[in-house]
Formats: sequence, C-alpha cells, structure tokens
Amino acid sequence: MKRYLIISLLLIQPFFAQESRTRFQVDYMSAEHVYLSGGTEQGLQVGDRLVIGRNRTLVARLEVIFVARYSASCKILSSPLKVRPGDTAILLARVKSDEGENQKKNVKRRTQKKAPAIPLGKRSPEPLARFSGSASVQLLQLQDNAEIGLDFFQTSTRLNFRMHHILGKELTLRARTRVRYNERVQDYLANAVQQQELRNRVYELYLDYHDDESLLNYKLGRIYTRRLSGLGNIDGAQVEMRLLSNTRLGVMAGFQPNLFNSNFQTDIQKYGAYLHFAPRDVSIRRFETTLAAVMEYSGQTISREFLYFQNTYSRGSRFSIFQSVEVDINRKWRQARTGKAVTLSNFYVAGRYRFSDAVSAGLTFDNRQNYYSIEFIDIDEFLFDAAPRTGIRGSLSLQLPGQLEVNTGGGFRTRNLSSSDATFSFSAGVSRRNLMRRRISLGVSATGFSEPFSDGLLGTIQVGKQFVQGHRVDLSYLRYAYTIRDVDLSRANNVFRINTSWIMFRSLVIAGLLDLANGDDLQGPRMLFEVGYIF
Repeated sequence: MKRYLIISLLLIQPFFAQESRTRFQVDYMSAEHVYLSGGTEQGLQVGDRLVIGRNRTLVARLEVIFVARYSASCKILSSPLKVRPGDTAILLARVKSDEGENQKKNVKRRTQKKAPAIPLGKRSPEPLARFSGSASVQLLQLQDNAEIGLDFFQTSTRLNFRMHHILGKELTLRARTRVRYNERVQDYLANAVQQQELRNRVYELYLDYHDDESLLNYKLGRIYTRRLSGLGNIDGAQVEMRLLSNTRLGVMAGFQPNLFNSNFQTDIQKYGAYLHFAPRDVSIRRFETTLAAVMEYSGQTISREFLYFQNTYSRGSRFSIFQSVEVDINRKWRQARTGKAVTLSNFYVAGRYRFSDAVSAGLTFDNRQNYYSIEFIDIDEFLFDAAPRTGIRGSLSLQLPGQLEVNTGGGFRTRNLSSSDATFSFSAGVSRRNLMRRRISLGVSATGFSEPFSDGLLGTIQVGKQFVQGHRVDLSYLRYAYTIRDVDLSRANNVFRINTSWIMFRSLVIAGLLDLANGDDLQGPRMLFEVGYIF
C-alpha cells in the first residue's frame, strides 16, 4: 500500500505553439520553484501566469514571482506531474496591475549597462557557440520513526545543458541527465527495492539542426520528437523535409532505450513517418494537424504498430481545443491476445474557453487505454485491463477583485462508461496574493477522491512571503486522511512544512525544505537541500 497518496485532480489542458515571446524553456527547478530562460526582454512580468504541458497533459501551473532581463523564477501554483528541465512553459495570462510594470522597469535599471564603444573598422568577433542551462546538487534525507523504520537518504545531480548557434549556424547540442544514489537502511518488497542503488538516466543527448527556412532539418542522438509524442524516446535519427511553406514530411528510426533505467539497448527497433501541417501566417486563429504511422519490432517479432492523428485549434486566448487518436493495428500475437484486428487505444479531447478576463472553464474526455507491446507480452490479462482509463473532467477558474483567485475541478474515471466501478475526484482552492500589500500570499485547498474500495482527502493551508530580490519563504500545514472500506481501516497523517528558496548573485539558487510528519503512516522529519547554478 502506498504510504502517501497524492491525487492529481486539475484539468488536463491543451497546449499550442505560440510566438517565441509566449514560450519559455524550463532551465532549472528547486523544490517549489521553476526557473525559466526568459525575462523582461521577452515581455515577462511579475504576476504573469504560465502552464507547462507534456504529451498533451497538464504538468504544472506557474506564476512569475521574480524577473530579470533574461531569466525568471516562478512559484508552482499546482503540479499534477513533475516539472522537468527542458519542458516548455506557455504564457496563459498577463498581469494587469502596475506591479509587473514597476518590477520590469526596476530590473532594467539595475541590469542595463552602457555598451562599450567599438572602434571604427573593428567588429566584435562572433562566439563559436552560446551556452545556457543549469546544474544542481540535491540532498534528501527521510528519518522514519514509524514501526517499519524505512530511513532513506538520496543524493542527486542534474544537468540541463544547451550549446546553441554553433559556428553561427542553427545547430544545437542538447544534454539532459540525472544521476541518483539511493541508500536505505534495509531491503524490502522481497528485495525488489535494494538497500543501495545508483541510477544514471540520460533523458536527452542529441545534435539538432533546425531552421524554418531550410529544406532539411535533423536530430541525431537520444531524441524525443514533439511532432509525434506516441513514439517516445529513441536512440537514432530524425530527418524532416519541408515540402511546402506550411507542410513538412518527417521520418525517424532508432532503438528504444530501456524503459526501467534508460540504458542504451538494441532489443527494440522503432520506425516512424509523419506529415505535419501548420500555417505559418497566423494572427488570431491557429490550426495544426499531424498524421503519422509508427512501427516497433523486437527482431522479427512485432512489438506495436499504430496510426496517430492529432489536431489543435486555438482562437487567440479565448478558445482552444486539442484532439488526438491512436489506432493500433493488431497482427499475429497481438491479434491473438486482443481478439481484434484494429483497436482504438487512444481517444483524447480537451478544450478550454475563457468567458472573460475573470472567468474560464475547461472540459476533457480521456479514453486512453493500455496496449500490448513486447514488454508486456506475458502480463496477466486481468492486471492489464484492471486500471480504469475512461474519464471526464471539468474545471472552473475565477479571478476575483482584490487579487483573489478561486479554482475548482472534478470528474470521474472508470473502466468503461457502462461500468459502475468509477473513481470520483475533486479539487477546490482559494488564494489571495499581496495580502496587506506586503507580498504575502495565503492559500487554502482541498483534494479528495472516492472509489469502490477507499476514500481520501488532502487539505492544505499555506502562507508565503515573496521578497523583492526573488527570495521566498512558505509555511504550510497538510493533513491527509483515507479510509479502506473492506477492512474498516482509517488512517491520518499531519505534515508541517517549511520551504524556502534564495537567489544569490542572480545565478546561484539555494533551496531547502523541511517536513515534520506525525501520523499513522508518516512519523519523523524529511529534509531537502539543493544548490543550483543557472548559466
């Protein structure tokens, strides 16, 4: 049984390509804050709201709390999934108060320097390449005073590196890695979890040539194509040809990294081709569509073959909709397991409508299903089909006077729409910014679920203080309680949390978190310390 269950209840939203001034790359994260590679020069202001999406799923909602000329730090308003370096943050709403403009002017005055005069006849030499990214070291320690006594210590190092405009060309070298060393006081789960383990994951490592005016673009290395998210990561190559100004044809081939440790392997080969259409001249309306075919094989054995089709449409910031479909072509052993020649394994639609600057709502229908591949060829059929997948969710966001914000959401998931074994969930929260005009925020939220075997509720109260320099301190109280009906078991846990982050010398980030837990499942402190450098 999981000792601490966190339910993601916010609406999954669509995310769309925007102009460069509305898209920002995540360079670095601390425990509670996200740092972006964009600042006042790209139009960001304190109070701006952004969203991060990955694979057509909402990852996090952000608010800018400090902005410099070329970087910005954001607090995480909500995070159904974990933010990763390299994720793209999309501007959702700009602040309308004078605070953002004043912050922008102050930063410009502090950072703007007079350019040195260049003698006539001499030109400043172009650098061989430009560098950006972040590196960090994180220490995590959990002292478990409960009866089971599972003390835990973890050391993590992360690198998110980008060398771009190499030799003055649209050439980029990208690396994103993480190394973790875990140490526990004992093995458990029948030695499935080891007392000591080292995990080295390379998420991306590739050379990328991308120029919208070029006939050919390419990627080489461990890549992930955002044109075709269903393909996942591959160790290989992607080549894209411009057929027309608004149409591109792409092909890719390579090997699938190991799913459990991301090591290089040649066991599974992947191939794909896609046709992407996106008008370049867009003002208010924007439309994109992709049609693709993907094939996976283990030697001569089929792993998966499917067709992929997605569409996105947006009308300014008022209305947006996203739709994706995956159709599996079942042959040989896959047809024998499913009993069907064709399976609809993914049908997903998400839309959002902004009624006014103060009111917006969203609705999502998600019918993504499990599919058989070579990794799951021997899995029990009951276990494979047991997880509920079909779901409908809705959300409502209100911006009230006095910098007050209210967010609510709810929905259900089930094995199929005719099943009575549904899981219901909800979330509700209210927050107030700039309390007493002292950069103090106050928030109260509740998240809950109810399914055939158990119920749970997580409540949170948080008070935070934002400093002019970008530093922040938050104090929180969390209470999580759940009940398992079949055995008439009720459990509750209380957590007092102190979270802080400090920006030193504009590039050095120091963050810390202390949890003091006391309850039926959790007892003892959890401490986290992280030092990161943004370059």
